[in-house]
Amino acid sequence: MSTYRLGILGYPLGHTLSPLLHQYLLECCGLTGTYDAWAVPPEQLLSRFDALVSEGVQGFNITIPHKLAIQACLDEIDPLAAMIGAVNTVQVNRQTGHKKGYNTDVTGFAQSLPAEWTQRLPSQTVLMLGAGGSARAVLTALIQFQTKKIILAARRREQLAELQALAKRVMRLFSVTSVIEPVLFHELAALIPDIDGMINTTPVGMWPNDEACPLDETLLHALKPETLVCDLVYRPLKTRFLRDAAARGCRIMNGLDMLIYQGIASFEQWTGQKISPAAMPEIRERLTTALHHPVQ
Repeated sequence: MSTYRLGILGYPLGHTLSPLLHQYLLECCGLTGTYDAWAVPPEQLLSRFDALVSEGVQGFNITIPHKLAIQACLDEIDPLAAMIGAVNTVQVNRQTGHKKGYNTDVTGFAQSLPAEWTQRLPSQTVLMLGAGGSARAVLTALIQFQTKKIILAARRREQLAELQALAKRVMRLFSVTSVIEPVLFHELAALIPDIDGMINTTPVGMWPNDEACPLDETLLHALKPETLVCDLVYRPLKTRFLRDAAARGCRIMNGLDMLIYQGIASFEQWTGQKISPAAMPEIRERLTTALHHPVQ
């Protein structure tokens, strides 16, 4: 029987639930193996990644801040990940050592969204906060759902230009047309009252900085009560961003299901095993329970 050695590369990693998730997936499939968390600062990424590959690691998840930089370490990148410009999954061939990058964040985010909301996206305006690797995946999924209008908000103009270029590539690939409006954060005030959904793709508000918020409270108070507000952060389950939105009467969702679905897609890529949808309640319960315990 094969023994799998898997893990996640990021920095910092005190918040991650990926080891718990993947140890349960291994258990579900009757597989033996380990899944470790390797906190690697950016300047050590190349050397540490090469060392782990040489030690026999067969599968990596990649998280903040390495989703873009990891591409320089790979032999091949899946076309979708190459188009997005972000890799969150790496598979290493056991025999040849060939290293290939994938992006499972797109499917992870898409599967996490409520079906009734995705059906309405062709008539909706969605505001997306952030311009990192997760933002690229979220933007791709929103275009695939034929979202009517996507407002891209970032701190710098050059970040917006990169997202706009990506949007054009995705729309061309899927023969979809969405209106893309780039704005800087300080230009959002006039747009907030008209949006139908808002997604925070930044790590602002992640443990241990639980009280940080990507938007000023006054902007959140301008939201329509029926707005769906999503935060990709999952530790804590209810960030200040989500608490403020809920106080406004908005529907809220955290990033836990996206974590689970992208993790399952990575696991299936590495092992060839399929995880039954029937396992989702137990997976969600285990991770939620873990989130109620303090980080060591």
